Amino acid sequence: LHSSPLCFGASHFADVCLFTGIVVSSKPQVLAMGAVGGARETLIFVDIDGVLNVGIDDADAPIMLSEQNCQLASKYRDGGSKSIQVEKIFAAMERPAGSDEVGTTLRALACRDGELYSHPLVARLAAIIAAAMTAIGIAVGGSACTAGAELMAGPHSATGRLRVVLASNWRRSKYADKVRGLEQLLSRQLNRPFAFDDTTREGAERHAADRLRCIGDYVEGRCRAAAEEGSGAPSELRVLVLDDFFITP
Repeated sequence: LHSSPLCFGASHFADVCLFTGIVVSSKPQVLAMGAVGGARETLIFVDIDGVLNVGIDDADAPIMLSEQNCQLASKYRDGGSKSIQVEKIFAAMERPAGSDEVGTTLRALACRDGELYSHPLVARLAAIIAAAMTAIGIAVGGSACTAGAELMAGPHSATGRLRVVLASNWRRSKYADKVRGLEQLLSRQLNRPFAFDDTTREGAERHAADRLRCIGDYVEGRCRAAAEEGSGAPSELRVLVLDDFFITP
């Protein structure tokens, strides 16, 4: 995970991307979801790098905004270092976190030592998941919301279903332990057991179009499954994508 003494992290990070949300709400006839009148279904696609952590673009490799890197940057700067990496980290540390967070800088979103996700950003994801659960009548802090193999897997009620889908490079098996750690943190913040309901298919991804294609294939598969299910098909499919799309426009 190291490409330099100041670089910790995975393959892709956004400069300041915290959440890039694309909300799509389509009627069943558009997505061939089946008969009108079924429960609403919500899909939340989650990227991790650049969404649940903050990274700094660099020519050699992206630099993770972590507490350890912030401390190292301070040490080197105090020692008179003029390293461009040190200056980039300081610029990120001092950058405002957002217009709705007056007085807060990106330093508050730095990852803790040994972790590759920011606790405040994970808390925001938990809030989004909780809001989606509340919208379909699922009480946060209730029974387990772990993944399952059936179509009805994930939290569901008489009025809606929710599936949280991992679309990140972390869906690959080598990140399994890190994903479990993230799920445990989300479980604590949601006050109920949590696991991602599914992942998008594995495939070569280097550009935004590749990621979108994987997400689109997943949505298409859900539409097909719902159409085959018949009377249980949702009347509306709502899609939320949280992704930095490999730092591309």
